[in-house]
Amino acid sequence: RRHSLSRAIPRPTDPTGPRHTPPVDTMKLLYFPILARNVLAEVLAKDKQIALDVAAPDWPKYKPDTLFGQLPQLECELAGKCCQSMAIARLLARRANALGETEQDFMQSEMLLEKFVELYDCLIASNVYGVGTPFDKVETTRISLQQHLAHMETMVDASRGTVGDIACVCAVLIASKFGVGEITKHAPKVLAYYESKKEILDAACGSYEAWFKPVTKAAN
Repeated sequence: RRHSLSRAIPRPTDPTGPRHTPPVDTMKLLYFPILARNVLAEVLAKDKQIALDVAAPDWPKYKPDTLFGQLPQLECELAGKCCQSMAIARLLARRANALGETEQDFMQSEMLLEKFVELYDCLIASNVYGVGTPFDKVETTRISLQQHLAHMETMVDASRGTVGDIACVCAVLIASKFGVGEITKHAPKVLAYYESKKEILDAACGSYEAWFKPVTKAAN
């Protein structure tokens, strides 16, 4: 008798897999005290109550001790070293069961993470290292930020709280010097979510310097 593949192989009801039980592990995030590639990991850890130490290493002296010669780097006593900001965020999300309960939640969270990366790349593209976004590029950058956050608006779900949802809040924080009200002009749900997480944001990154900021007037 022939059997169909669908009957022979049971399909899980949740394609993201069973809920993950995180190990008891000591973790340290290494980065600089600025609002940049560290923000998502730190805010996610604070929001999900994951124990995470944060430190700024002696740089570039510490560079040979990193996996790829760059930061951020997450150092776990049991799991080892994890480099790349989005890999770190996904690892923390896995430990917090914040990847999404259903396949749709997982898909939307992943799309929000990719949009977060695009928004970050937009900031990098117009940024002059250590200075900010030149005056003549500020308005076009602000419009791009509005567009990225408007896209996030279509999927963000504050009640769900996946890593992708948290990334929307972090995007606003990282780009906040461009005007929170202005960049969320077409993203009222994102703005409301951001405002509801102000205490978490302040606790995680409140003392950090903004890295991405507009230069307020043209150079002579």
